[in-house]
Amino acid sequence: MEYLCPMQSHFTIEIDATPFEFISMNVKRPQLFQLYVNYEGRKKRFHMKEDDKGNFVFALREDCPLLDFEEELSYRIKQRYGLST
Repeated sequence: MEYLCPMQSHFTIEIDATPFEFISMNVKRPQLFQLYVNYEGRKKRFHMKEDDKGNFVFALREDCPLLDFEEELSYRIKQRYGLST
């Protein structure tokens, strides 16, 4: 499959003036990302993965305080790579 945007190992998505820094863990296709964001004054790392429906969701959801951003981040990742939204 050819993607709208070539696979990039690092990119940033900004929501409400908050930068979410992504590092891809897969060089061939968007599938798994480390996500860094400033949260409560510290830079925190989270993981997003592709689910069985093609959406990107937070892994270890019980430990993630950013679930309110999940749908928008998934949409933006799919939009970036030209995946169906």
